[in-house]
Amino acid sequence: MDSLIGLYRTRIRSKKWYLRIFFHMLDLTVVNAWLLYKQCCSLKSPPIRAVRLHEFKAIVAEGLCKERKEVVVRKASKRKMIGYHGFELMKSDCLQPAPKRTCATTLPAADVQHDGVGHWPLWSASRQRCKRRDCVGMSRVMCLKCKVHLCFNNHQNCFLTFHRP
Repeated sequence: MDSLIGLYRTRIRSKKWYLRIFFHMLDLTVVNAWLLYKQCCSLKSPPIRAVRLHEFKAIVAEGLCKERKEVVVRKASKRKMIGYHGFELMKSDCLQPAPKRTCATTLPAADVQHDGVGHWPLWSASRQRCKRRDCVGMSRVMCLKCKVHLCFNNHQNCFLTFHRP
């Protein structure tokens, strides 16, 4: 157990002794949960591959951060910025680096996907492939919380089926 906890220990420097104990207990419970998860994965027929410990900790952290939370959309600030040559620039005028292309969008954790809180359709300027399994449609509708594109029109409602438990 100590060797597994030592692999990805939550490092916190504090003079408060109870914070160190709290984070050690938190690491202990996450490692125990991962061991139970691995055991359950091996008992399934056919056995499925369990995720590694650091991936499991990341999934748990994402689930705890997003569980039962509403997403708040804030307007972009219109603060003035001074350029190198003394010109006033608006924040929207600044050059933004082009986003790097990735091969696939990561889907949210299952407990976040099915929690039923804060999933609102948002019209997106970009058109991307629907992220629901077995759908090949293109859509401009994106889930505000999950940040994935899903079909949402008269013919099919992938948005509802994607978030249904």
